[in-house]
Amino acid sequence: MDGPAQLCNEHEIIEMTGLKRGVLTIIDKREQFAGIKRKFFSP
Repeated sequence: MDGPAQLCNEHEIIEMTGLKRGVLTIIDKREQFAGIKRKFFSP
């Protein structure tokens, strides 16, 4: 009986980790961009 429920739960976990990874990637890119801007625009 626990087959489909287990599968669904695993899929949800995979989606959550994928979402987290995506958010972290976006934050990382923004930090890199901010660092580049600082390099170019620093007096």
